[in-house]
Amino acid sequence: MTELKLYKFLYSEETANVSEVSWHGDVLRTFMYPHAVAEFADLLGDWYLADGSCEMVLTSGGELYLELNAICRDFDIEVENILARDGK
Repeated sequence: MTELKLYKFLYSEETANVSEVSWHGDVLRTFMYPHAVAEFADLLGDWYLADGSCEMVLTSGGELYLELNAICRDFDIEVENILARDGK
C-alpha cells in the first residue's frame, strides 16, 4: 500500500469509507464503516494479513475503530502525511 492509496481510501468523498481520521495523543486513528473493510483488506494485501490480522474494534455505533500508526510504519508511510498533528 502506498501513502497515496491510503490517503485516497481515508478521504474519498465518493465512497465515504470512514467517518473520522484524528489524532488521540500520539495515535492516529480512524473510524471505518463496515462496507469498507474488504477494500481496506485488499489495500493491505495478503502478505500483510497472512501472519496475523489487523486489529479493529467494533464500536457501539457500528463503526470499526482502527489505529493507523503500526500500519503506516509497516508500509513506510509518514503518519503526519495522512493527517498533520494540527489537523490540517
